[in-house]
Amino acid sequence: MPLRFLLVSSLTAATLLGASLDAQSASRSSFGLLFGGNSATFANVDESQGDGLDGSQVKRRTGFQVGVYLNRALSPRISLQPELHYVQRGAGFDLNGSGSNASAIVNLTYVEVPLLFRVDLGDTNGWRPFLTAGPTAALRIGCDGTTTISGTKLTVQCDDFGDGSEEEGGFAKTDFGASVGAGIAGKLGGFPAFAQVRYGRGFVSVIKDVPSGESGPKTEMISLLFGIGR
Repeated sequence: MPLRFLLVSSLTAATLLGASLDAQSASRSSFGLLFGGNSATFANVDESQGDGLDGSQVKRRTGFQVGVYLNRALSPRISLQPELHYVQRGAGFDLNGSGSNASAIVNLTYVEVPLLFRVDLGDTNGWRPFLTAGPTAALRIGCDGTTTISGTKLTVQCDDFGDGSEEEGGFAKTDFGASVGAGIAGKLGGFPAFAQVRYGRGFVSVIKDVPSGESGPKTEMISLLFGIGR
């Protein structure tokens, strides 16, 4: 298991534990589970040159995510919400430059840690709209690709392309970005609950060896999430 993954997990666990202890004295605090689906792609891709994706048309792919959250009240309407997610990302491609009926899907799996600020609007005693925004950090824990040519599928692991170490080419191990969202929160069966739409964008290239003068493709994702806490 990569050392970076151990460090991220340890720091996240310490943060959630410390916040949980402090939350006992907060006027409004909760922790719980969240789950949902997403539509992901790569942004900032030059479909005609560079990025190693020449002659391809970028598509979206669907995935799912699941995680835990802790919401710590800072004031009656403002709270801090650290989260820990298992999330699927990636993109699909129509390989027009191959001269045949071909497509591909890149599947990237991450452990992600969003650190969000949340603002509740309207009546805080009932169902109410809310907004979230904050930075995200993610560690890639899985990577594979599936190519379909004339109905024949071939799946390969990223390690097959020399991605076995940080010094070799391939996809980057880490991703840093930001998330913004809007949703509705309230009580469901006496438990805190919410539904939310989020937009997430990476700030760094998903490809390690970016051609000179290019910024590289970046992750982009729209998620529909549901949460239930206590």
